[in-house]
Amino acid sequence: MYASSSTARKAGARLRALGSAAFFAAALLASATPSWAAKGKTAYSFAGTPNGASPASDLLAHGGKFYGVTASGGSASLGAIYQLKQKDDGSWGAKTVFSFGGLDNGAMPQAGLIADAAGNLYGTAYIGGNVGAGTVLRLSPNADGSWTPSVLHHFTGGAEGYHPYGDLLLDAKGRLIGTAFEGGNFGDGVAFTLTPASDGSWTYQVIHHFHETTIDGAGPRGKLAMDANGVVYGITTAGGANFSGTLWSLTEGTNGWSFKVNDSFGSTVGTLPTGGVTLAKDGNLYGTGLMGGAFANGTVFKATPGKSGYKLAAVHDFTNDEGFFPYCSVLVNKKTGVLYAATSGGGSTGGGSVVTLTPQADGSYASSVLWGITGGSGAYSGLTTTKAGELLGTTKYGGKKANGQVYIIKP
Repeated sequence: MYASSSTARKAGARLRALGSAAFFAAALLASATPSWAAKGKTAYSFAGTPNGASPASDLLAHGGKFYGVTASGGSASLGAIYQLKQKDDGSWGAKTVFSFGGLDNGAMPQAGLIADAAGNLYGTAYIGGNVGAGTVLRLSPNADGSWTPSVLHHFTGGAEGYHPYGDLLLDAKGRLIGTAFEGGNFGDGVAFTLTPASDGSWTYQVIHHFHETTIDGAGPRGKLAMDANGVVYGITTAGGANFSGTLWSLTEGTNGWSFKVNDSFGSTVGTLPTGGVTLAKDGNLYGTGLMGGAFANGTVFKATPGKSGYKLAAVHDFTNDEGFFPYCSVLVNKKTGVLYAATSGGGSTGGGSVVTLTPQADGSYASSVLWGITGGSGAYSGLTTTKAGELLGTTKYGGKKANGQVYIIKP
């Protein structure tokens, strides 16, 4: 009755096609309006092999530096993990700290990194590994500044899932929690845990098999969030009541994990969410819908907790002036509650826009374009704050070498 892995693949193909469309539209518009906006500029341009190319994640602030992944580049042209640091003169420099190798440790990473208290970095590779289904890996810091990689899991495909496309979480028990975009019992992806043992090994366990029905979902990806009670929240890109994606949660009990669809995405709230969810201080979840909304350009949504779970509502519909297709996560200012999001293309420059949403007394949000992105297009990642209050983001395309860029904005 319902499509399984083929649906997830079709959803992925749709997303890739939309990304290509955004790039070409942005390139055409950018050529007509090449001038820089006053508040933003390119901080770093990726150089390609043997360095990184096509940045594919939000930046992780860690230890006074920033870390991210590129989907290509590196010594084997299969992707890289890079470190970004601001120099004494205010400029920015980056170096590759790990290059993906394919069969041994994975390739084409698509998700961001997390760090533990010991300074280890954790991430995933979308493909590669022993059977080409992706990996979970850890980078451990050494005293000399180098990093030691360890593959914690090789996805085997089939029922255990494959192609991880979202960020990991680290819980209070030291377990990693994540999702795989495809595979599982129904071919529509899985949620999993990786539990460490005293001997250094890790045990993989599927805790949910996604299924593209009206009461489940398919194609999980993007950021996960965890509340103070250890409940995990995420999104799927398909399935649900409108087959446009779901907001789901997983709660651990004495008999294992319990899965719940909190709400379904649709044309008003937004469709095909890709960036995942951000849990804010106010207890709400925030994210973006890739498409839908009043202008069919995508939305920023807020999910508010209630007795029956979180309920979705759009708090902003992206206009033609702002651009289209927000793939990104939403950054929430912890002090002010201001939301930041980016469109992947369009807007006044053609390269997309960074938009701020300021909460109002009546519960609405006032929007403004902080910066019309120039120097590149394809802002598929979210924004990260520096200690100085600046914003860092990336575009997959553009930069001096046409391999993507890191941009910086001074609000």
